[in-house]
Amino acid sequence: MVFIAALLAYFVLTPHPNPVTAVNDASTLYSQAQALRLGKPLRYGQAGALLLQQASKAGDLEAMTDLALCQIREDGLPWDIVAAMGTMRRAAEAGHWRAQMIYGEYQYYGIAMDVNSVAGLHWLEKAAESGKSQALFTLGSVLVRSEEKDSAARGIKLLQQVAAAGFLSARAELGYWYIRGENLPKDEEGGLKMIRECALAGDAYAQLKLCEYLGSLAVKNPEELHSSERYEWAFKAAQQDLGAAIWELAYMDNPAHAHSPAEAQSERRMWMRRAGRLGFTPCMVEIGLDHLRGPGVIPNAEEAVRWLRLASDFGDLQGQTYLALLLISGEGVPQDLEEARKLCQAVMSREHAGGYAAMGKVLAAESKGNPTILAEAVQHYRRAVELDERDPDGCLYLARCLRYGHGVSKNVTAAVENYIKAANGFSQLGNHAEASYELGQMYEFGESMPRDIAKAYASYQQASWSDHAPACFRLWQLDMEENHREELGFIATEESSKYLRQSAALGYIPAQTRLGKAHLEDRLTFAQDPQEALHWLRRAAEKKDPEAMHYIGLCYGHGLGVKKNLETAATWTKAAAELGWAEAQCQLGNCYMKGAGTPKNLTEGMRWFKKAADQGSVEGNYSLGMYLVKGSDSPTDMKYGLQHLLTAAQADHPAAIALLIECYSGQHGYVPDETQRLNWVARAAALQSKPVSSDSP
Repeated sequence: MVFIAALLAYFVLTPHPNPVTAVNDASTLYSQAQALRLGKPLRYGQAGALLLQQASKAGDLEAMTDLALCQIREDGLPWDIVAAMGTMRRAAEAGHWRAQMIYGEYQYYGIAMDVNSVAGLHWLEKAAESGKSQALFTLGSVLVRSEEKDSAARGIKLLQQVAAAGFLSARAELGYWYIRGENLPKDEEGGLKMIRECALAGDAYAQLKLCEYLGSLAVKNPEELHSSERYEWAFKAAQQDLGAAIWELAYMDNPAHAHSPAEAQSERRMWMRRAGRLGFTPCMVEIGLDHLRGPGVIPNAEEAVRWLRLASDFGDLQGQTYLALLLISGEGVPQDLEEARKLCQAVMSREHAGGYAAMGKVLAAESKGNPTILAEAVQHYRRAVELDERDPDGCLYLARCLRYGHGVSKNVTAAVENYIKAANGFSQLGNHAEASYELGQMYEFGESMPRDIAKAYASYQQASWSDHAPACFRLWQLDMEENHREELGFIATEESSKYLRQSAALGYIPAQTRLGKAHLEDRLTFAQDPQEALHWLRRAAEKKDPEAMHYIGLCYGHGLGVKKNLETAATWTKAAAELGWAEAQCQLGNCYMKGAGTPKNLTEGMRWFKKAADQGSVEGNYSLGMYLVKGSDSPTDMKYGLQHLLTAAQADHPAAIALLIECYSGQHGYVPDETQRLNWVARAAALQSKPVSSDSP
């Protein structure tokens, strides 16, 4: 694709040492704005953009065209690509050749608008009537790619015409066709020489073409990556505002960051954002999905919806599909099945698999369990798979229906087949990884099939390669569970901690909490590091994880990684307890009973012990029983106290067993019971001789 016309700086710097802004003449205002441009590439800034606005209102077409580019580039004006396209179209309709060329190219390739090659070509033809080399080159570059021989031949003639006049981009384009041997005799060496000469002369389009040529060599021979040189040429072109080069960089890794994935990812995001703001709708979709669940990014569903809606409004099929899915789920936007349906219908009209898969989701959401509507949803999933047999979204949704018998007869074999298809595809939503994960669960738990831990592990691993956080966490758990190591054999790895770290870094709350605990305990291959522990516990606590809050309370209570502070400890413990975490409820009960970090309040302490006991907490039952047995003379309290102690003792709580032995010995006001005493003495002895097992992950 050729995007040079829309994005190359095509301005002539007119010196103006002392511009006077209070002038009403449009051309003078435009000249003054030109004189304010600074930097490389040249930028107008706020003062220049203000003059452009004034000149544009006064009717200067050059100013209107540059004003639109300022709105696209955020050059002195807020980014507003919709307004920019409106301004550009008005200038084109008024007969300005450069506006016609830029607008025509955007329309032809579907940048910031739906693809319309006929209308786009019309504007490019109008621009070429000006005889300007840039316009002739742009038209020639489009025509030469035509399947019609006459159009392609005309494109070559236009390129030769402007190349002869010294237009380097045209010469580079001709070199490209010599390399390909299409429309011109094949001459790879000569074509490459033409492109390289133009690139060295500073032509941005030639620099991009050289980058693309080096990329094609890497495809033919992976050992010849030329990654540094490729990146260098793309970067040089991008510095001249060549949109296609910016697009290229959005999908390339800077070799300088080869050993720093985070920096490489950050730089790609920067280029992706620039390309999206230039109107490249696939990049808008990528930005939206990155905001939704991109690794290393704080999720922002509202921002994701904004970008996807923009891409959708410009006619991008993926943007429309993913926006429909968010409207179905209500993620980042109020649920709106009617709008989702309209978007799906628009995508389906283009026979795009994603539209059918999303429409199936609409029907499933509307069905409320109605088997007829669910069957219709299944038909849409099947149609998506027919259009693209490896469409991860359609295959995943169909696999789930087959797995659970929703809208179709349950068929585990067919479900597994579709899970495998989905897992081997690629979905920007990550459904290929989700398919691998769900398939792993089926293998691990033997769901309607023989249990196979090795296959489960392999499926989780495949999901982990796409940064599926729950899969990474499950890999770590499988590695740490001793009863699975023999089944896994050589698959299990001593570097299992990397999976826990990966899952935590991806924002998975259980992994963040478990990593924090591991650094507190000095176990499971993690060195004791209270500050590192607090880092991960705080990240989980920010997402209201009660277990993480409880452990932060313990850190403050014991001075681990922070200065000891019983009041702060009690605050964190109470926050966890109020979210229902039983261990925190027990701890908070102790705080109230002892006045540790809170005013002493026995009633409140017993209330929290009871909350924990009601959830089945062993410690809660013991604490409640212990205080009732030792601290009350009421027969009713003593009866209930003994019941709670028995519950805890039956779960092998050592202190509960010891206290029961005392009670059955006649202490604490209880009637002696020698038979029960001997039973619990034997139970205590058995516990002491029992081997201590390692903590489960």
